Amino acid sequence: AGIPCGVLSVPTRYMHSGVEIIDLNDLKRGAELMTRALENAGRYFNV
Repeated sequence: AGIPCGVLSVPTRYMHSGVEIIDLNDLKRGAELMTRALENAGRYFNV
């Protein structure tokens, strides 16, 4: 029972400041991971 949920965090430096830094490759790979997870969610959850 309940609602399936999850969290995906992408590493950054100096979050919540004017000079936040992120590696664009980490962002791209995180987006790919989230896309694949959502595409396959039906295998594991009744969505």
